[in-house]
Amino acid sequence: GFSALDLAFPKDELGSVYPEFTKYECKFQNCMHHGEKECGVKDAYERGEIMGSRYENYIKFRSEMK
Repeated sequence: GFSALDLAFPKDELGSVYPEFTKYECKFQNCMHHGEKECGVKDAYERGEIMGSRYENYIKFRSEMK
């Protein structure tokens, strides 16, 4: 396994790795799809429109990025 995750892009661009996120609109342009209100991605996840493992990995990676 890996002990650290080192991705070659900034934390705020992580969402671009998940193309299914682009189908959903958020109220704020800089939405991180986690704690914000009126987040289209988070709402789609809660409705089952985004695969749970994809969203959960996104959240995990965000928390591990510097």
